[in-house]
Amino acid sequence: MKSKMVKGGLTMLMALFLASVLTGAAAAIEVRPVAGELQIIFEPLKPVYAVGEPIQFKVRGNRDFYLYLFNIDAKRNVGFLLLPNGLQEENRYEANQDYVIPGGKFEMVGDQSGTEKIIMVASTEKLELNVAGLNKSGAFFTGMAAEIEGKAKALQVRPPKPKEEKVHKELTLVITAK
Repeated sequence: MKSKMVKGGLTMLMALFLASVLTGAAAAIEVRPVAGELQIIFEPLKPVYAVGEPIQFKVRGNRDFYLYLFNIDAKRNVGFLLLPNGLQEENRYEANQDYVIPGGKFEMVGDQSGTEKIIMVASTEKLELNVAGLNKSGAFFTGMAAEIEGKAKALQVRPPKPKEEKVHKELTLVITAK
């Protein structure tokens, strides 16, 4: 009896997951720190974007923080360092204020339908971002998807400095045809 209930519960969870994916809802994986530690709200302003439509995120932290954003396009096997960049080098944000990212200095748009993986890393201290091996494309750094994802992971796992806290979140954005 318990086995059937567990299987039924797992089937229900899988059905809910598939329903959210098929309806285009943005999925988020988040790490929730203990109260008092750095906490970041990072979410798209909309659950689904059309091709060519500007993509924006809401971000808010309970403490001052530095924000790093990466985009992984698995379909084309390419990745981008979105923030900081040559148009917006300053990536420090103040506590308890709502921000919309990007904030007018540049625009992010999906140029084809599908999904895009966004990786966000926030830290109470400025992190040294190693861009060696990446290509400079205008104001942005690009590379193979695995290279960019590796740079994001390197920021997440580096040993923290004293008093440094980090938060990492990943979002999957859905881009639909116009």
